[in-house]
Amino acid sequence: MKPAPGGGATFPPSRHIAAGVLAGVLAGLVFAGAMQEQRMSVPVTGIAGLSSTGPGLLLHLALAGLLGAAFASTNRYEATGHSAAMSAGVLYGFLAWIIGPLTIKALFDGESPTWSVSAATNAFPSLVGHMLFGGVLGLGLHLIASLDRRLNPGLLSKPPDQRQPARVLILGSGFGGLAIAQRLERLHLRNPNIEISLVSQSNYLLFTPMLAEVASSGLEPQHISAPIRAATPRTRFYHAEIESIEPQSKQVRLRAGLSASETLIAYDQLVLALGSVPNFYGLPGLEANAFTLKSLDDAVTLRNRVLFSLEQADVESDPEARQRLCTFVVVGGGFAGAEMIAELIDLVRSVGKYYPNLGNPGYDVLHYDLDLVFDPIANHLEATATITANATDELPTFNLDFDRLTVSDVSRFFGRR
Repeated sequence: MKPAPGGGATFPPSRHIAAGVLAGVLAGLVFAGAMQEQRMSVPVTGIAGLSSTGPGLLLHLALAGLLGAAFASTNRYEATGHSAAMSAGVLYGFLAWIIGPLTIKALFDGESPTWSVSAATNAFPSLVGHMLFGGVLGLGLHLIASLDRRLNPGLLSKPPDQRQPARVLILGSGFGGLAIAQRLERLHLRNPNIEISLVSQSNYLLFTPMLAEVASSGLEPQHISAPIRAATPRTRFYHAEIESIEPQSKQVRLRAGLSASETLIAYDQLVLALGSVPNFYGLPGLEANAFTLKSLDDAVTLRNRVLFSLEQADVESDPEARQRLCTFVVVGGGFAGAEMIAELIDLVRSVGKYYPNLGNPGYDVLHYDLDLVFDPIANHLEATATITANATDELPTFNLDFDRLTVSDVSRFFGRR
């Protein structure tokens, strides 16, 4: 049953079918009376060989009640649907005319149903009666069901409370957080009881393995980033900083800006996908003086600082100070560090022709274990240089030193705090 007006309550289906039986009997009486006025018998009595009174009328009314029950089982009650119920009843009567006089009666007469124009013309007098039966059935069912609901409001059953949607809160919009949000969005199409929220301090997905290319101007920032809102259209996105997580109350405090007030976001399930932050391992002077490479801002800042150092070196008269300005140190010899030093070399070599007083820039890479990391990297750099020389007959030269990372090395480059 569809919700009844006033609050979504439902009525027992058995009473609606009983109302259909009663409406069918009343419509059958109207049908029988209309056929007698036309001095015709109702079709069922003619098929059964009975008169339109006595047992024949009882058989007719019984069949009308069954038709009413079938109609009620397929047509739900709507408080303002009396016209729709009547229209559906007229169509129901038309179908009953096709099935009864045009089909079943022909079979009982030992003929094959033809549904021809001549057959329809012969059965046409009963068509008006069948459509009258259907109209009275539809309107009668609506009126009886409406009256039953008014007289017996205690039978209305309240629907079960709507289940609170499961609130999934994802912190972090990196590859992990975004993949979870997109997967839950696909489940959301089949399960509307899921609310997905995503919180991140950046409103774009960043392809961090290519940050070094942005720092060297090999790529633009938009080439390695994609907007979060476009990637997760069914997820509620919060561009904010996370102030605190309160597991006891299942809430997260957010702040969208320095001047914005705090916002509390409640959750049922919390996903932590915050990624990582630079680790300086407590080395003296490193955190205070080094540039990090974890965001687009870091890459742009690093690029601008390199170009600024080259500008200063070009006008520096002291050779020692100029060499210091042209020396670039990368701490960490993993994949990011190795790519960063390679991109720095490319950047300085590509713009070096515009700075005639640079001299020969130097590059230092500091790492903890050179044997495990830098042997294959050094071999790769040598192979790349050889291929370039074969192609251009000019071997590129640059000062690249691999140094084992110690506290004294870091202090030498950055000074003690």
